[in-house]
Amino acid sequence: TVPLSFFLSNEPNVYCLDVVSKTEAFPFEEVGISPDYNWRKGKNIVPVYHYRDKVIWGMTGRIVRRLTEEFM
Repeated sequence: TVPLSFFLSNEPNVYCLDVVSKTEAFPFEEVGISPDYNWRKGKNIVPVYHYRDKVIWGMTGRIVRRLTEEFM
């Protein structure tokens, strides 16, 4: 377990990753769209906390970050 006070007093390292669609196997003809379809692009924010010998990241990191923002 990690004390809440750790998260309240320590900011995570935050990484912003591009979300990329891989469409090689997508059935364009089956769904009736062009292979040139303009897919929406996005970002994935990944907070990473380091606590002792543990790394808290991914969905857990996002949940903790959102929770601690409510306290501040």
